[in-house]
Amino acid sequence: EGIVRCGVVVGLGDLGTEPVDLTGERTDSFLLLRLRVLHILNGSSQALDVFFLLALRGDRHGIALREERRGEHQSQKDEESSFHGCEVMRRATKGKVQKFKVVPKFSTSNTPRVTVLEVIQRSTEFLTQRGVESPRLQIELMLAHLLKMPRLKLYLNFQRELSDAEVSQSREWVKRRGAREPLQYILGTWSFCGLEIQCSPVALIPRPETELLVERAAQFLSTLNPQPSTFVDIGTGTGCIALALAAKAPNTRGVAVDVSSEALALAQENAARNQLSERVEFRQCAPGILPGQDFSKPSVSGSSNASTRQDAGGTFALAPGEQFDLIISNPPYIPSGEIASLQPEVRQHEPRLALDGGADGLDVFRRIAREAKPFLKSHGKFMGEFSDGQAPALKSLFESEKWIVDEIVEDYSSRPRILIARLV
Repeated sequence: EGIVRCGVVVGLGDLGTEPVDLTGERTDSFLLLRLRVLHILNGSSQALDVFFLLALRGDRHGIALREERRGEHQSQKDEESSFHGCEVMRRATKGKVQKFKVVPKFSTSNTPRVTVLEVIQRSTEFLTQRGVESPRLQIELMLAHLLKMPRLKLYLNFQRELSDAEVSQSREWVKRRGAREPLQYILGTWSFCGLEIQCSPVALIPRPETELLVERAAQFLSTLNPQPSTFVDIGTGTGCIALALAAKAPNTRGVAVDVSSEALALAQENAARNQLSERVEFRQCAPGILPGQDFSKPSVSGSSNASTRQDAGGTFALAPGEQFDLIISNPPYIPSGEIASLQPEVRQHEPRLALDGGADGLDVFRRIAREAKPFLKSHGKFMGEFSDGQAPALKSLFESEKWIVDEIVEDYSSRPRILIARLV
């Protein structure tokens, strides 16, 4: 903004992309901007040349400024010279010479360097050929993660050269993405409701539509203030729903259950990462959430982690008489026959246990509708996420089990996505 106010850029020199030392600070790249402003005072003109040496660093810009003036009739000579392999601009004026001296630290590698823009272009073409959706966005997200900068800041660093290690890492990630491995598993973490959630193939990837489920749940819990509220998250996976609710509703505590010990271990890591371990209790239940087993008769066994209870007999891992203000779930809801037609990222990499909802995708919902009511307080609500086309059958299912369906909520693409129900 300040540069635009001064005048028009009439010269731009790229001072190279090898790491450079300047006043003791290591930076990635330098740009020299020359601005010429014609200053008129009392009828005489004076040219003012302003030099900005812009040091591009990770999260801030360092600017070194020099300026020199010359009279209207003074001679001027501009020349560009090479200084230790970096292009620098040197101004020679009458009786005075000013230089910007930069000393590069050269790489010993003979491998030609590639820039951010080149990596984006080549990787986009590669991913396009392999059928990856939004290929440019994918590589930009990878580079932003690799270079530890916001994605949009890549556009200010197109000419930044990548180190050998960065090129090697980006190449590995692009190859994995081209093999249709999900981006979230490649990067290892993903943002969900403002939390950094660690992701791995042991649990379903957090998705944007599930953030809407959390928002509606948090709104409901907020109406219960100032009384402390409680919830249970059925099929917690990464723990993203339970942890996001705990973060959004400071006056609430939750229980998160899952049949997978690996998923629970991941969820506990995410709780610790986000400093929410004291707010959410994790419990493992037997795989009775699938048809053929019973919710009741929970038993508690020892665990190496004090915050993890194991239920050997009950799907919910809840004790008789235990009640909550909210039951929330993003259960498996894909019909078994449709899993083979899902995108490779889903069918080949995400756990089938977290996807397969039985013949019509509603098996887990049937058990919740039939057997979860004793665990819900009289004023409480159930909120669950479901798939496209399931809204009529799901509404009929809950009403047949004597629930009142308050609302079917549409997602951000205007598709029915969330069922909200309460007790009669």
